[in-house]
Amino acid sequence: MKLLISLVSVKRIQSSVERSQFNEDDIDKAAQAILSAEGIINPIILEGNNSESYQVISGYFEYYTAVRAREIDPRKGEMISAFIIEDNKEDAIKTQIEIFRKSAQILPPIPTVNDNSDQKLLNMESRLNNIEARFERQLKEVKDNYKREIEILNMQLTEIKERLPKPIDCLEALNTFELSTLISHLRRIKVPKNIPEKIINEREKNGMFKSCSDVVSRVDGIAEKRMIKIIDHFSNQ
Repeated sequence: MKLLISLVSVKRIQSSVERSQFNEDDIDKAAQAILSAEGIINPIILEGNNSESYQVISGYFEYYTAVRAREIDPRKGEMISAFIIEDNKEDAIKTQIEIFRKSAQILPPIPTVNDNSDQKLLNMESRLNNIEARFERQLKEVKDNYKREIEILNMQLTEIKERLPKPIDCLEALNTFELSTLISHLRRIKVPKNIPEKIINEREKNGMFKSCSDVVSRVDGIAEKRMIKIIDHFSNQ
């Protein structure tokens, strides 16, 4: 047997039969099965339009299940197994298609004169239902992807917030920082070195400061204007 199966990129394949001809639930179930099995058991038959694309000759349903599989998982569903017709074998292969896959043709039966209008309405309703089902499924996938992206962004935002330095309470700093740390902070706003020393001495002698106003009243050299600068400094840390 010289007829070999090739792997073809799904996005390079075209079909003359519309997807709405088939039931979307059946397409979805088959697509899930293809992804689970990591391949399709019934290769489609293609002929080359040119070096870049192919046309489905037989296996329209299988083609659309592969399209759906690629929608679900672009990586696993990237390729599909197919027989590609060569020019010198075209007639023989098309004869096989006609004989062996005659029962799989998706063309609707030719309506009689009496049921022509009803049949057209049924066909149209079926196609609309399939389109609606595909739209709802794709919309759900978009919503699910959006929800996952929001969850990821919220997690990343929480991590960033946790890494950001927390504002330092001014009164807590003046009551707890050691002399070297207090000097390091206050020299950034050009507070003289003797002021931190006075703060440490005062709190050790008379106890912790109860408020920023208490600091102003108890520490010589810290007036209201300087106290405001100290508060702003620690608030921006």
